[in-house]
Amino acid sequence: MKIIAATQNAHKITEIDAITKGFGLKLCSMKDAGLGDLDIEETGSTFEENSFIKAEAIVRLTGEAAIADDTGLMIDALDGAPGIYSARFSGEHGNDAANRAKVLDLMKDVPEEKRTARFVCVITFLRPDGEKIVAKGACEGKITEKEMGELGFGYDSIFMPDGKDLTFAQMPAEEKNAMSHRARALQALREELLKRPGLAEGAGVKDEAPWRKAYDYWLTCPAISAEDKKELAALTDEKDIEERFISDLKFGTGGLRGKLGLGSSRMNRYNVRKATAGFARHLIKKFGEDAKKRGVAVAWDSRHFSPEFAEETALTMASYGIRAYLYGIISPTPLLSFTVRELGCCGGVVITASHNAKEYNGYKAYDETGCQLGAEDAASVIEEASAVGLEDVEPMDRSEAERLGLLTVIGKDVLDRFEDRCLAAACPVSEEFKEKIRIVYTPLHGAGNVPVREVLAKAGYKNVSVVKAQELPDGDFPTVEFPNPEIESAVKLAMEQAEEEHADLMIATDPDSDRLGFAARDKDGRMVRFNGNQIGVLFLNYLIERRKDRMPEKPVLFTTVVTGEMGPALARACGMDVRLTLTGFKHLGAAINRMNENKDGSFMFAYEESFGYLVTDHCRDKDGVSAALKTAEMCAYYMERGMTIPDVLDGLSEKLGHFFDLSSSYTLLGLDGARKIMSITEKLRELGTDFMDGIVRADDYGPGLNGLPPENLIRFTFGDGSWIACRPSGTEPKIKFYYSIKGRTPEECVEIYKAKRRIVDQLVESMS
Repeated sequence: MKIIAATQNAHKITEIDAITKGFGLKLCSMKDAGLGDLDIEETGSTFEENSFIKAEAIVRLTGEAAIADDTGLMIDALDGAPGIYSARFSGEHGNDAANRAKVLDLMKDVPEEKRTARFVCVITFLRPDGEKIVAKGACEGKITEKEMGELGFGYDSIFMPDGKDLTFAQMPAEEKNAMSHRARALQALREELLKRPGLAEGAGVKDEAPWRKAYDYWLTCPAISAEDKKELAALTDEKDIEERFISDLKFGTGGLRGKLGLGSSRMNRYNVRKATAGFARHLIKKFGEDAKKRGVAVAWDSRHFSPEFAEETALTMASYGIRAYLYGIISPTPLLSFTVRELGCCGGVVITASHNAKEYNGYKAYDETGCQLGAEDAASVIEEASAVGLEDVEPMDRSEAERLGLLTVIGKDVLDRFEDRCLAAACPVSEEFKEKIRIVYTPLHGAGNVPVREVLAKAGYKNVSVVKAQELPDGDFPTVEFPNPEIESAVKLAMEQAEEEHADLMIATDPDSDRLGFAARDKDGRMVRFNGNQIGVLFLNYLIERRKDRMPEKPVLFTTVVTGEMGPALARACGMDVRLTLTGFKHLGAAINRMNENKDGSFMFAYEESFGYLVTDHCRDKDGVSAALKTAEMCAYYMERGMTIPDVLDGLSEKLGHFFDLSSSYTLLGLDGARKIMSITEKLRELGTDFMDGIVRADDYGPGLNGLPPENLIRFTFGDGSWIACRPSGTEPKIKFYYSIKGRTPEECVEIYKAKRRIVDQLVESMS
């Protein structure tokens, strides 16, 4: 069934069509219906009467359904005028410009506080059988003192909506349509159509897509607050709605992670509750009543809503009778892993999105060993969560949880124990050089500020200065675009301060202080930054050197299939066992646990190329706090011996050969981006060894390989031992390529990398 829009106004047709496309309505203009010359007289005394008059005329003449609206501007200082006379306010032969001029003239002496006004829209949907729906929408705002902007039509250039500093005529159509009176009326119409399936079917409105059903569920779910329902109902961008509800958040390599906002695929309190309900049910199923006694540790970082989500987590656990140990202070992620082990908890949760942009937050769940949930446990949590509706989860009142002993706030006492374990792993260094070394540190607005500075101070490193602009926790991360120590721009302020203070060392940790990056001076006095592979090799070499006389029995290096070859080459040259896992520290932590269970090795070091290191086995996740202490210790140790960190790395290259390890990321946002990422990986699988010249093996980890579980990862090995790996990120809208290049000289390595990188760039560009 066609729906004819009862208007000759081309601007209005365009605006209505832009909005109704998203609703599935099959709009037809009066001109297309053969009524281009029809002028319907509006004789009503209200917006509703006029919209019905127009709709009824179209239905009577065509026998088709019609949608008609009557809109107008109501100005409080003019007693609601121009109202229903908005289109002809300046007279029968007036126009938009004359109407605006008349309004501005009448309002010239009206003060700003009394210039309030609103656009009103009433829409009538009428079927040939007489069934009708009337929907209304309004947009509050004020009348400006002069015309502003050239977009839009009617009174748009003199109307500024509340909360904005632009008039409708200054806004892009998409922004205006998202908040306009007509958009709100159309949204109300859609909701009414969906309540009456027969009527909606006749109008061409269908709601078969799963994401649409999820959206409507949230609109009616009693667990969603009235305020949040209002925000959801105001959404008109169909693509935005689809992206919000296309799926539930999935456990990736770092647990749940998503953009903040309302929707099933966004990070919000409802999804936190639902995930926690699933986790609680999983723990009770796995441990029985013992889960309630042992409890769960909950920590949080500096991101927006982190403390609120942490409290939602703790109180939801309490509603299942599980005791929650909730941190009352901002906490690094490794502290949570340590706390689970230290307090004997059956699990843990930390609210963080690590180094993602400010729009993101996340939920990382841990098992009883302090390791991030593995595939089997994560699947169980997802299954349990899927059996729970949002309306089935009700967090316990905080005062009631405290009264029942189901909520215990923890903080500095456990942090001190964590710091003591970091200090216990330190190797002796001359006090003279501890005091001599000059360190600049940045926590990048995150959780590392207190623990990192405290362990350095307790260890005797007295010459430490912090980057003031990045010292305090701030979820906006105002000085950086991405708070990631891997990115040069993120450490720009710290590098500048290191130069100003003639520092020997710059250390940076990410917002949840599990990642670490650093820079150190070379023999010519220049500050040199190191990538994650290089830092891992430096740590490994230092640990071997300091423990050469007390090396543990069967020492093991744990690293990943996308981490560079230099570290494993060094480990094997020193008689160590090398155990490779998939990407993500949950796999490394699980491998450490298996080693301990099987008693077939001794932990030496674990690292991955993405700036994650575990220098002691006090927890089962990467730890930027203990790594910061080890960095200072290592630099002071070599300084005492007249060596720089670049000297050490050069010496290792002379010994092991020249390696060039680097990764590149391509950010592809939104639903379209996810589809492009999938297309790129499918293309690489199709190409196989034909992807580049010289490839001798293409390993697809998709179905599982070499005893490792399935992973969306492809690795191409060349005849000289170099390799390239491709993997979509499990926590970010990125596809990553990893390069491990071997060559006869550093220069040759770089040239080989550049040539291969060009081919990768061309592929990604062609697919996106």
